[in-house]
Amino acid sequence: MTRQWRWKRGLLRKFTLTKYFLVLITVGLVITLRYISDDTKLHLPTRPTTRQRAMTNWFEINGPYLPIGPVSPQTTSLQIRRSDSSPQTSPLQIRRLDTSSSSSSSSSSSSSQIKSRKRTINHSLNSITTTRKNFLIHKNGNICSFLESNPYDPEIMKHFILYPKLDCSHNIPSIVDLKNDSLVVNLSKTNKIISNIDHCKYAALKLSSKNDSTLQSLRWSRRFLSHPIKLKPNDEHILVECYFNSTPVARTYRSRIIAKPAIKKQSAINFKRRKLKNKIWSERSSVIMIGIDGMSRQSLIRSLPKTRKFLINELKAKELLKLNKVGENTYPNLIPLLSGLHASEFERIWSPNEYLDKVENIFLWHRYQTKGYRTLVGFDDPDDAFYSGKRGWKRPTFDYSTRPLVLKIKEDNLRLKKMGDNSYHCLGDDPELEVLLDYVAQMTLTFNNSKTEDENNKPYFVYNFFTKLTHFDPNKASMGDEIYLNFFKTLKDNNVLNRTLVIFFGDHGARVGDIRNTFSGMIEANTPFMLFMFPHWFEIKYPEAMRNFHTNQNRLTTFFDIHETLKELTEDSETNTGTGNIYRNKTLIQSRGNSLFHEVPKNRTCKDADIPMEHCNCKKYSHNVMNSTHIGTQLVNALLFLITNKTREHRKICELLSLKYVTSIRSVRGEIEVKMPENVVYLVTIVTKPGSAIFDAFLEYDLATRTPFLRGTIRRMDVYKWRSQCVKPLDIKPFCVCV
Repeated sequence: MTRQWRWKRGLLRKFTLTKYFLVLITVGLVITLRYISDDTKLHLPTRPTTRQRAMTNWFEINGPYLPIGPVSPQTTSLQIRRSDSSPQTSPLQIRRLDTSSSSSSSSSSSSSQIKSRKRTINHSLNSITTTRKNFLIHKNGNICSFLESNPYDPEIMKHFILYPKLDCSHNIPSIVDLKNDSLVVNLSKTNKIISNIDHCKYAALKLSSKNDSTLQSLRWSRRFLSHPIKLKPNDEHILVECYFNSTPVARTYRSRIIAKPAIKKQSAINFKRRKLKNKIWSERSSVIMIGIDGMSRQSLIRSLPKTRKFLINELKAKELLKLNKVGENTYPNLIPLLSGLHASEFERIWSPNEYLDKVENIFLWHRYQTKGYRTLVGFDDPDDAFYSGKRGWKRPTFDYSTRPLVLKIKEDNLRLKKMGDNSYHCLGDDPELEVLLDYVAQMTLTFNNSKTEDENNKPYFVYNFFTKLTHFDPNKASMGDEIYLNFFKTLKDNNVLNRTLVIFFGDHGARVGDIRNTFSGMIEANTPFMLFMFPHWFEIKYPEAMRNFHTNQNRLTTFFDIHETLKELTEDSETNTGTGNIYRNKTLIQSRGNSLFHEVPKNRTCKDADIPMEHCNCKKYSHNVMNSTHIGTQLVNALLFLITNKTREHRKICELLSLKYVTSIRSVRGEIEVKMPENVVYLVTIVTKPGSAIFDAFLEYDLATRTPFLRGTIRRMDVYKWRSQCVKPLDIKPFCVCV
């Protein structure tokens, strides 16, 4: 009996364990099937290549993470590590993806995930306030929740460098000075040159009649050394070479603003025509616009602290706090500023293989020129946005230009023989930035304080844009902090600001590099800086206009608004309403461009302002990696397919890129257009190999068709200029890593 009972008890125990085991398997299968039915079984619209099948499983962890090592085609699971760009995340903290409960563990059940996703969809349905053809607009209330970033964010400060003042003192000196229209050799500097100097001679730099990208042949003056040589009346930009045994050992660049009789006559005619229509024309201000490439508002605070402090405290500058860029790089932001059109609209009336003369009358400086203003237009980079991949101008109509000077500087190899990198920004022992700003200062002194003609007859419009110092590294703006500061001090000391509106601005934030690859850097990229300095009498005469301007400092604004503001300053007549309104009464309309002298609607959205979704700063981003295996895989594979497809026809010279690792996948909320209310937009950032190229893009996931599609453009965020020289088309360069 004892042996038989023991046998039965053992059999019963085995049956019980088997039953429990089967129950557990069944429960697991049910949960898995429910999870799969919700958001898996999703496939790319195109068949992925072997290299693209790199991701299958995701860890549910907080923040953007990177693989520990390369992901090979045979890898079946994705290894992930933390990225520096994870905001507000402890390096070792791992939390559940469901943000509704911060105390939950990362191993929450699939049923709670399904409920969370349903709540998200219901919230999306409730947040739809506007319906348009093919799109639905998601809004969080009626006011733009403009993203702000801390200029001193710790992740930013890891990559920030405060450079010392640009020092050119160790370079081959500029030994010739310009005094009273004569060139004088500064003999005290000649001992800094190793070689002795036999003689010097100069040549005037002038554009050829062919176009503005070639110079006339140089016509050298007679030799001089111990005695000054007087310049000819039409000599504006000057190159001086000093020789030893017929070999140039020093070069000096000098510029001056000269009187041009033909321009003086035409300006006077235009001015009188305007004066007849507007009797208070004498109070119209001159305009100076000084722009810096790649400078966000936060970067201005970090890199130009002395200049910014002086402008705000001493010159009472008014800063736009919510200025949003409308394009990715310089060109699509400057075109709206200067023409009032999107770059795509601009290219409907002009092609890059045409000269810009065709559309010259659309630019702000031409408008001011026709109102009697003298115009100065300058770019420090000869391959600026209006020339890179474009023809530039054939015969520019602006009155003064730095173009001849910067073309000659580009081909000067003597200035690069000492001090390495800094010499690129030096002309002898003079900072190039200082030389170009001095040309602007001369413009203000010549036409602001001259006693030779009626002072009211000499307004001017200056547009100068500086690229070279900050294009590849916005931190290097700090090298020019004292130079900019001294320039603005000169304007103040010479009472230029009494009759001049000065605008100091950037075109966008950092687009590439370590700062851009942080979360705060992504926000900064959309927020260029802009400061306005008005004449002291302006606010007294136009109190309502300035009240509106003060209000608009904290409203969503764009370069379209700046264009309308500057355009309004040239309008023909003023309506005296008794309220101090600046010009004719203007009805408030939610157009994309609103003069800042009229109140911008408080509930303005990116759609109202015509800001593309990928640049709109009225969005909110999740802190978490998306918790869906298949959706995440599809998003990355779709982005990788689009990237490699760009270089399909250049495969012999461009590498076939594959996934190295995933930086982050963030869901995006806020003011976003989606085709269906249940769709979700994600910002996907990946690194590819070879070459470690970094890309990001917004992809909308269509839950109905279970497919992702691109929203906007794909952006490359590492410096690639020298790694894509093998391919010529500008639209292909960002996607090419040369073989």
